Amino acid sequence: MDAEAGPAGTEQLPRRQHYKNLLLLAYQSFGVVYGDLSTSPLYVYKSTFSGRLGQYQDEQTVFGVLSLIFWTFTLVPLLKYVIIVLSADDNGEVLSSMSGLQVRATGLQERVTVVFRDTTLIGNAYGIACMTVMIVTTFLMALIIIFVWQKNILFALLFLLFFGSIEAVYLSSSLMKVHQGGWVPLVLGFIFMSVMFIWHYGSRKKYLFDLQNKVSMRSILSLGPNLGIVRVPGIGLIYTELVTGVPAIFTHFVTNLPAFHEVLVFLCVKSVPVPYVPPDERYLVGRIGPRAYRMYRCIVRYGYKDVQRDDENFENMLVMSIAKFIMMEAEDVSSSASYDIANEGRMAVIRTTEDAGTPLGMRDLSGLAESISTTRSSKSESLRSLQSSYEQESPSAGRRRRVRFELPNEDTMDQQVKDELLVLVEAKHAGVAYIMGHSYIKARRSSSYVKKIVIDVGYSFLRKNCRGPSVSLHIPHISLIEVGMIYYV
Repeated sequence: MDAEAGPAGTEQLPRRQHYKNLLLLAYQSFGVVYGDLSTSPLYVYKSTFSGRLGQYQDEQTVFGVLSLIFWTFTLVPLLKYVIIVLSADDNGEVLSSMSGLQVRATGLQERVTVVFRDTTLIGNAYGIACMTVMIVTTFLMALIIIFVWQKNILFALLFLLFFGSIEAVYLSSSLMKVHQGGWVPLVLGFIFMSVMFIWHYGSRKKYLFDLQNKVSMRSILSLGPNLGIVRVPGIGLIYTELVTGVPAIFTHFVTNLPAFHEVLVFLCVKSVPVPYVPPDERYLVGRIGPRAYRMYRCIVRYGYKDVQRDDENFENMLVMSIAKFIMMEAEDVSSSASYDIANEGRMAVIRTTEDAGTPLGMRDLSGLAESISTTRSSKSESLRSLQSSYEQESPSAGRRRRVRFELPNEDTMDQQVKDELLVLVEAKHAGVAYIMGHSYIKARRSSSYVKKIVIDVGYSFLRKNCRGPSVSLHIPHISLIEVGMIYYV
């Protein structure tokens, strides 16, 4: 570069007009500089001096771009993220989340590169994507400063004004490049947002339908302890999203199934906004109806980093948790009295560690050829044969720990509690069935056309092509019972 020559076209323009054009083009280059940094700093200069800015490649402009790059790295990645944002790491979870996003972004970068084949257009696209994320992070960080760190609101406002004003300038500059490749992240963002909105809207409507159509306890009590059907040996695990009450699909089960299990457990699996849930706080157990009904509710809580494995002996842990709840309830004088519908919905946290004590004895049967033919069972010979074949073909089923529960020989135990524990143990030995509703969500006839398209087309398509609950919850197929039901929302 010839430093004496000056920028091309300078002599042809008045001085004021020259600086006005230079300032405008420099402002437009903000988005290119910041967006292209996410791809590679090596292409920043090439992208910055593309188009009309190529006429201003003098020494001062080159150093100005270098200064812009330096202060961008200093203010945003270093000062904002490394020093401030990463302080709210949630026990290291921010770092792991950023690593996951980096892996995803790497694959996306290669695909975008294939489409554009031009670093300038890539910089424009990444400029809008990066700056949108940056400014949203600034707003969310301001909320964390106020509500999580509980700092003075003035500190949060200073953080928001300082970094928000810088990033707003970058974002406004990037938005001027929408027609030059910047439309790609906007289109992708709209598609992803539409998919998430449809899924959330449909799932929310289904949950509200269950919530508004719960089965009243008075109607259940009117059926009697047998619920108006034949109670057969075994445990029936009924999956539901409700943490209180009996879902409407239960009446659908009772209507379509001629018999039901002797012990019923309404199971709700919830994800809570913490990384991990300690084992002693994972299970919440309560009772539905009087003792003679043998109906329980269990809420199992997982953190967003807890892994639900299929070899965790979930059935054994569940039975042990219910047994501990029965013992805890017997020790509570107010709970062990006659049934009161006002106490419906009470739950107790059950500790599952060994130091918490065990009301039932456990004998390991893994690798033993011990027969349990003396125990009542609702399974026919053909079903047992199918289960044996399933366990041979499924490696995860063979790894499950086989145990046999036994009642302790204690004369001091209340006879009513002992009978309830005996029913629970015999039901576990008879077998466990997982009962789920295969729901179909449809819009009402009176719904608008937009709602019909969202529910009948969009949400239905997502439900059919997403992983089913039985797979995500690692439910063995040999023990799964699904009953179809249509939800009109």
